[in-house]
Amino acid sequence: MFSVSLIYDGEDIANGTIDVRDLAPSLLALADLVDNTAALALQDAPRYSLRVKSDFRTGSFEVGLELARLYQQLVSLFSTQDAQAISSIFQILGISGVFGLLQLVRKSKGRKPTKITIERTERVSITFEGEEPDSVPVSVLHLFKSFNARKAIERLVDPLNRDGVDILKFRANNEDSFVVKKD
Repeated sequence: MFSVSLIYDGEDIANGTIDVRDLAPSLLALADLVDNTAALALQDAPRYSLRVKSDFRTGSFEVGLELARLYQQLVSLFSTQDAQAISSIFQILGISGVFGLLQLVRKSKGRKPTKITIERTERVSITFEGEEPDSVPVSVLHLFKSFNARKAIERLVDPLNRDGVDILKFRANNEDSFVVKKD
């Protein structure tokens, strides 16, 4: 099973607590983003769910997350098909350390691409004004254009608009794989 942590950090949550009104919408947004990604990238795959893993520590607010099939009791999660599907979802989102949707949204700075070039049937090159092109899977481009995915990302980073919450990051394999700072 692929595990990742969602971490919020800052002065007001250094004691390991966060207002549930900030955290709950963010977790729901991430679940929506995973659902959108799975539906796009894995059309014939079974439904996956994002599950919170309890292992809370003080110093920041870290939520352990696991992506699991809903009928995991019946099927081994470590089968090749499941491992590839779970890996694909986190890669497309950019949570696993590869350039994905989250990195593309950050790089866009709210701008529309100036050029999109099909490289191969499964990859495209996206260019923003004044930037070097980035090669991404077609699924990342589809999510980038998706209103629902963009709104989910907006809700995910919304706690950074609160005083005392300065950092949002994902950690995969004990390494920070994506970091957003308030500035």
